[in-house]
Amino acid sequence: MKILHIIPDDKFWRPIIAIFDRLEVENEYVCIVKKEGRRFKYIDSERIIAISEEQSVFLWKREDVDAYVFHSIPPINYDRILTIRENRIIAVVSWGYDIYYSLNGCPPLVYVDLYKPMTIKLLKQMHAVPFFLKAKRFIKRIVLNKRYRELVEDQRRMVRNRVETRNNALGRIDYWATVLPNEYDMIKNGLGIKARYMPFHYSGTSQSTIFPQIDVNRSFNILVGNSADPSNNHIDVVSVIRARGIENKLYLPMAYGDNLYRDRVREYLKSHAVESEIQNELMPIGEYRQKLLNCRVAIFGHIRQQAVGNIMICMRSGMKVFLFKDSVAFKFFKSIGSFVFSIEDELTKEEIRKPLTEKEKEVNIRNLGRFSIEGIIDRLGPIIGLMKKDTNSRIDCGIE
Repeated sequence: MKILHIIPDDKFWRPIIAIFDRLEVENEYVCIVKKEGRRFKYIDSERIIAISEEQSVFLWKREDVDAYVFHSIPPINYDRILTIRENRIIAVVSWGYDIYYSLNGCPPLVYVDLYKPMTIKLLKQMHAVPFFLKAKRFIKRIVLNKRYRELVEDQRRMVRNRVETRNNALGRIDYWATVLPNEYDMIKNGLGIKARYMPFHYSGTSQSTIFPQIDVNRSFNILVGNSADPSNNHIDVVSVIRARGIENKLYLPMAYGDNLYRDRVREYLKSHAVESEIQNELMPIGEYRQKLLNCRVAIFGHIRQQAVGNIMICMRSGMKVFLFKDSVAFKFFKSIGSFVFSIEDELTKEEIRKPLTEKEKEVNIRNLGRFSIEGIIDRLGPIIGLMKKDTNSRIDCGIE
């Protein structure tokens, strides 16, 4: 069986090749770029071929490809899915942004309250429209009343068409991988998709890899979040920390995301005299892991699935991880018996001073085995077997 992987130019390409090349299938990897000759920003492998948008139309009718795997599903991929031959297997690997956010005006695939109250207030302040602009828009609507209504209706019609395209494409998907398994349940229950669950995760870590462990006998910082994305809910997290009288220095990695949001978080920390360090630049993963060893506690304020790689690094390093109780990650890790703690009820001075026991560390690391390269290959192998059978049955039935 031959699988064609459609990979975006992003940081997660290495695990794709590392895992799928160890399965009993033939793999081809492509990245669709806007123009021919454009250089990759993140990808650094001759295995991944750059195909221009214009050339990509020939990919979907290839006779030698049995299955397509789309790594992330931005709206453009729905259009591509609908042009693929009926007897080909289609799998998608959703990342997070592609299911939790409204894209191209379409409602999100999964509804989650992304932001906590203080972050909502901050975002309203950041994106507030000045009064004179509101007045200008109001006058313009009155003057161009009929044309304005026509434009609004045109926009609504475009969104309805996009939603219809998306729904049709969802019906073509045979296998669906999510970062956390409970996300698949959220999608299946919410949309009624026919796709089977595919256990794939962008992990480049072997289960035998030994992570440096934190020193529980020294003073420590507290890790807060993983980026400058407002979904980190930084200010809500920091307000809980302050209310509980916790005075440890905070370490906030904010090297990518929304720069304006990062500035507002910095202003908040400064105005409330919170001792903190904000990381503004990306650093190599080895340096980042070393930096984390100065922390004994990690707090992630995301409600949607996000920062899972960071959470796993922290757990493998023996850190205590705190999450909001309504977060997707908290619910998942609790369901498999991992030792994670709630921000609402357990983030206290006393609790952060108590390190995980050796037994708790062992359980957390053992539970992460499913996300190791070996664990993914073991669980993905039977799914590949199903794909092969499915491919053969479609050919035998003469589906075109």
